[in-house]
Amino acid sequence: MVEYLSTFISGFQKPVKKLLKQTIKDSKIKATLDGAIIYQTNSFYNKLKQLKFFNNTFFVIKEFPNLKTKNSFDYMMKSILKSGNLNKIIKPFLNNQNKTFKIMSSDENKFVSSDKSFLAKIENKISYETKNKLRFSLRKPDIEFWFLKRREKIGYFLLRLTRNKLSKLEKGELRPELTYILCYLSEPNKKDIFLDPFAGHGSIPITRAKYFPSNMIFASDKIAGYKRYLNKRINSKSIRERIIPKNLDATKLDFFENNYIDKIVTDPPWGEYRDIENISEFYKRILIEFKRILKKKGILVLMTSKKQEFESVLKKIHEFKLKERHNILVSGKKAGVYKIIKN
Repeated sequence: MVEYLSTFISGFQKPVKKLLKQTIKDSKIKATLDGAIIYQTNSFYNKLKQLKFFNNTFFVIKEFPNLKTKNSFDYMMKSILKSGNLNKIIKPFLNNQNKTFKIMSSDENKFVSSDKSFLAKIENKISYETKNKLRFSLRKPDIEFWFLKRREKIGYFLLRLTRNKLSKLEKGELRPELTYILCYLSEPNKKDIFLDPFAGHGSIPITRAKYFPSNMIFASDKIAGYKRYLNKRINSKSIRERIIPKNLDATKLDFFENNYIDKIVTDPPWGEYRDIENISEFYKRILIEFKRILKKKGILVLMTSKKQEFESVLKKIHEFKLKERHNILVSGKKAGVYKIIKN
């Protein structure tokens, strides 16, 4: 079995473990770290690259347990220089094509500079052992090798298999791996009538339409002209036909009858970018409305940075029961993801 390391949003260890076992049946989890999982599988790596709940996936070339704090990168680089022919290890991932590469060093999720002499020797080693099929280049290389040091005092020499496309996101748009897990937490079902009442850029309903079954998907926001905006955001005709845009205020969802919605997945404003004088009162109003429109046993998945205020209000909504809470990081900010069941 081949060993891989995949990164994910910190705080989502439990759902990621479940998702990995469900999607890669033969996977054997070696370790689950904060924001990373190490596992083995016989599945072809192209299948792993398609998993939507990971940020990035790497092939593990070498692991370095029990790293010392000082000179750890020098130690890892010296070890790689003394190792056998790298070409035999990485050849299955090269597709027999000429490619360019560079070497990255990351210390606890921060890029760091490494000893230039060691780097040059490793670059030469990779080029020589691949018979120049891999050539060093700093300018948009095809391949990245990573020296990764974790806070758990474990190090890795990795080959990156995925490309991060976050540059294509709009300002304030949620990352696709985040929206995937949010939708997954709501226990998607083909009979679901689904709603995101703070849909914004449409990331959550689009994810639901692309990757999960449903009956109807409503995407709503009170922004003027929202229907037209969301339709422009949805390029796929099949997705457009599945998403119903609405221009509604989430505190007054009169369009929906009582007990009409099966699942609500949403990211309401955190009181940082919109003028909300009293965030607790705001949460009270939306939760009362969500309770009204949700069916019995319906599920609400909600994300917010105002955890204390939200939890205080949630305790007073007696028909709502908190089933799960995940403390995560969103763009470096602490947030909570809540899975709530209507009794």
